[in-house]
Amino acid sequence: IGLPPTVEQLSEALALPSATRMAELTDRLLASEHFGETWGRHWLDLARYSESTGGGRSALLPVAWRYRNYVIDAFNSDKPFDQFVREQIAGDLLPYENDLQRADQLTATAFLVLGPKNLDLQDKELLRMNTVDEQIDTVTRVFMGLTVSCARCHDHKFDPIPATDYYALAGIFRSTRTLKRSNVSTLTHRDLPTTKNHRDSVDQFKKSRSSLESKIKQLKKSKTPNETEKKQLSDLNERLSTLLRSQPVPLPQTLAVADEETTENYHLCIRGNVHQLGEEVPRSFVKVAMEQPNDTPSIPKNESGRRELASWLTEPKHPLTARVIVNRVWNHLYGEGLVSTVDNFGTQGARPSHPALLDHLTIEFVEDGWSIKSLIRRIVLSESYQLSSAFNIESANIDAENKLRWRMPRRRLTAEAVRDAMLAIAGNLSIQEIESLFPQSAQNDTALQKTALDVPALVNPPFRSVYIPVLREEGLNPLLKAFDFANPSFPVGKRDQSILPTQALYLMNSKFVMQQAQDAASRHLQAHPTFSAERLIHQAYVKTIGRPPSKEESSLAQAYVAESPPHSGERTHEKWAHLFHSLFASVDFRFLR
Repeated sequence: IGLPPTVEQLSEALALPSATRMAELTDRLLASEHFGETWGRHWLDLARYSESTGGGRSALLPVAWRYRNYVIDAFNSDKPFDQFVREQIAGDLLPYENDLQRADQLTATAFLVLGPKNLDLQDKELLRMNTVDEQIDTVTRVFMGLTVSCARCHDHKFDPIPATDYYALAGIFRSTRTLKRSNVSTLTHRDLPTTKNHRDSVDQFKKSRSSLESKIKQLKKSKTPNETEKKQLSDLNERLSTLLRSQPVPLPQTLAVADEETTENYHLCIRGNVHQLGEEVPRSFVKVAMEQPNDTPSIPKNESGRRELASWLTEPKHPLTARVIVNRVWNHLYGEGLVSTVDNFGTQGARPSHPALLDHLTIEFVEDGWSIKSLIRRIVLSESYQLSSAFNIESANIDAENKLRWRMPRRRLTAEAVRDAMLAIAGNLSIQEIESLFPQSAQNDTALQKTALDVPALVNPPFRSVYIPVLREEGLNPLLKAFDFANPSFPVGKRDQSILPTQALYLMNSKFVMQQAQDAASRHLQAHPTFSAERLIHQAYVKTIGRPPSKEESSLAQAYVAESPPHSGERTHEKWAHLFHSLFASVDFRFLR
C-alpha cells in the first residue's frame, strides 16, 4: 500500500497465528483504501499522466485529476481488468445503467487524451496525425507490449507488423475526436452527468449574465450619457457584480474523447508523410495477434472502431493483453518481470524466464475474472514470494543473477513511498483523497503561466505523493525527481533505478527531509516520555525501518545521544532529530528485504 506499518501494526501482525498470518495480512492490505493509491500510481506511469500538456505552449489540464481518481478507485474496487481496458479505449461508446457509471466511463477515456501535445503546431494535419501516432504507441505498448508505432514510416524492422497494420489502427484513432483544432488547439472535454437543478441554475446564470452584459454594452455606446443612463449603467454593473458573486458551481467536465462526425478509413502515408497519401487501408487491428489474421473486423460506418478494438483486446484468447498485465504485476512485486522488458514482448524484447509460469498465471488471472487483487494474492502467498532476501554463496555460484528465484530480490522503494513514509513517520501525512490542487485562478487559465503558480508549494503538499500535480517541463517535486519518477511524456512500465551521488546529497541536505526528521523526533519523544534512551532507539528503528537495531547500531546510537538525557531540552531534541535523519537516509529505509 506504499506506507510503512506502524509499531502497533507490526506487533499485531506478529501476534497472529503463523499458519494464517500471511494470508490475513495480505487480505487486510488488499482491502485498504491506500492500495489503489499505490497500484493506481503504477498505472498512471503507463497512462503518461500529467496535468499539463507540455509542447510549445504548455496548457494546464485542471480536470485531469478525475482520471487519476478514477484509476485509484478502479484498483480499490478491483474493477475487472478487461472492463478497465474497455472503458479507457471506448468508455464513451459503452452502454451504462446509471449516471455514476456513465461518468466513470467518460472519464476513463482521458487515457487517450493525456499524452503530450504541441497545441500551437500550425500544420493541423500533422498535429492530428502526431496525436494519432501517440495514441497508437500508447495503446499497443501498454496493453500488448508491442512497438507498433515503429511502422509509421515503413514496415516494422524486427516484428511482423507491416505499415498497413499501423494505418489500419490510424483509421480508428483518426475517427476519434481528441482535439479541437484551431490556431491554438485545445483538448476535448465532455460534460459529466449532474442534477437537473444544477443544469437549470447554470443555464439561468448564463442567460442572466448575457442579458446584463448586453445591456451594459448598449449603454456604453452612448458618448454623452445623460444622468438617467449613468444611473442605469451603475445599477446594471452592481447587478452584474452581485450575480457573479453568486455564480453556481460550473457543470462538471472531464477530459474525454468522442467519435468524429465523419468516421472513415485512412490511407497509408508514404514514408510517414501526412501530405503524401497512398492506398486506402481498411480499419483493423494488429494482424499477427489476431486469431484469424485475414479477417477484417466488422466496424459500423458511423463508428470509429474503438469499441471493436477494445473488445478484441480483451478477448480471453488474445495472446498478449492478459500476459502483459500479469507480467507487469509480477514486475512490481519482484522488481523484475518474468519478461524483463515489460513494455516490449516483441522479438527485440527478452524471452520469458519462466514461460510455463507466465502461461499458468495468465490462465488463472482470466478465470478469476481478470481480478488484479486475486492475482496479487496468488503471487504474494506463494513460497517464491516469501523467500528470504539473504545471500547464499552456493546458490549464487550456480545462479548469480537469481534467474531461478532462489531468493527474494531486495527492492528499492518507489520515490512516492520514500516521501510518504517520511511524512507518515513524522505525523505530517494527510491521507484523504484529493481532487485538484490548482488554485481557482490557475484552473481558469488556458495557458500555464509560471507566475500564476507557486510551483514549489504546489508540488510538495502534505498529501500522498500520488496527488501531487505532475507538470510537464514546468516543475516536479525534488524528491520524486531525484529518485527516478517516471517521465510523464511516455508510457513507463518499469522505472529506471539509478544510483547517483545527488540522491545521497538530497537526503543529507534537503530541508524537507530535515523537517520530517525534526517532527518525527518531537513526536517520538512526546509519545514516550518515560522511555529510556535504549528503548527510544529500539522504537525509532522499528518505526522507521521495520526492525529493531542490532547491538552495534544500538550502542552507537546510545553513545551519540548520551551527552544529555532524553527529554532534557533543545540539545537532546537536535540529537534525536539527527538520529531520525540518519535513519531516513539509510539504505534500509529505502529498500525492502
